Amino acid sequence: MINKWTKAMALVGLAALCLATWQITIARGARRKKVELPRAAEAAIARAFPKAAVQKVDFEPHVVAFYEVKLLQDGKEMEVEVFLNGEIFSIERRLAEADLPQPVARALAAAAKGARVGEINEKETRATISIQRFPRPETVYEAELVNGGKKLKVGIDPSGRVVSMKAVKDDDDDDDENEQDISLDKVPAAVRATILKEAGGNPVREVEVESRRGKKYYEAEWMADGRNVEIKVSEDGKLLRKRIGEDDDEDEDDDD
Repeated sequence: MINKWTKAMALVGLAALCLATWQITIARGARRKKVELPRAAEAAIARAFPKAAVQKVDFEPHVVAFYEVKLLQDGKEMEVEVFLNGEIFSIERRLAEADLPQPVARALAAAAKGARVGEINEKETRATISIQRFPRPETVYEAELVNGGKKLKVGIDPSGRVVSMKAVKDDDDDDDENEQDISLDKVPAAVRATILKEAGGNPVREVEVESRRGKKYYEAEWMADGRNVEIKVSEDGKLLRKRIGEDDDEDEDDDD
């Protein structure tokens, strides 16, 4: 069991991250032409990719602040998300369909069902949003499927199991929705209670709030048993929808 000292140190570390997030968010408000990586994050990138050249750095103020670093290594582009403390969150590499492992290629062909396969990425996740290092990196292959003007993003693990499938929206789709990221501690208490209850102790990776026809809805996402889970909650804390991986059977969509 985790003792009180370990819990206290974890709280201190989280508080330090929150303070750093607040400080960098303020600094970001000032006009700065170039985003600088903290030393720990810069060192982590250098250790992990000693031969890569940094192309671009963006600051991403999500629930916990991290940096998105675009690298060029051996002529190939990749994107690395790294936390303030130097822990690498994820690595994303662009792949050609021919480079996919055979089980993944077969699963993708079955999921596409004749649709045109668009962009394919290999996404390797090394930590959770709570900055807890994985014993081994978790790899997911993500591909966009285009069918009749609609886009889907499918995620497949190295064994060929489909672990996620969701619609991809264009930036100009449904201007009335006005989606934006929000931290879990900023959502209404009833909404937060529902999210935490459904997550069941799994770290919540992302929370979004959207406005539609004058009403607000909250969407949260986390990983459970290796599968992506998404829920949608109304302002009063009512669970409207729940999706686990590719399964749509558990949907309870009621936006009225």
